[in-house]
Amino acid sequence: NGAIEEHVDPELLVRFVKQNLNKPYQDLELELELRPNNNDLSVMSIIQGRRMTMTQSKPGLVVVNMEEMPTNLPHANPNQLKTAQLISQRFSGRNGEYQDDEEGPKGTK
Repeated sequence: NGAIEEHVDPELLVRFVKQNLNKPYQDLELELELRPNNNDLSVMSIIQGRRMTMTQSKPGLVVVNMEEMPTNLPHANPNQLKTAQLISQRFSGRNGEYQDDEEGPKGTK
């Protein structure tokens, strides 16, 4: 935290959130679920709430420390690929399961 605070623009209010990723996938899904109620303690609600509060006088920056990435063994629970897909889904604002796009990004096929 100290290193980031030392180098960040002093006009930003920096807040930190830590998330351990090495836990059963079902627990991660629940913790990273996007919910309409901001009064719960899901990680996504905490991140959204810390980004900019109503009384905050400076723009906000949330630094998310994701630690202990799980193994990449195909049948492990959690699995590195499924965990990365879940994070991608949630931080792009989508609930539900990751769906592999067979076409790929525009212009790749």
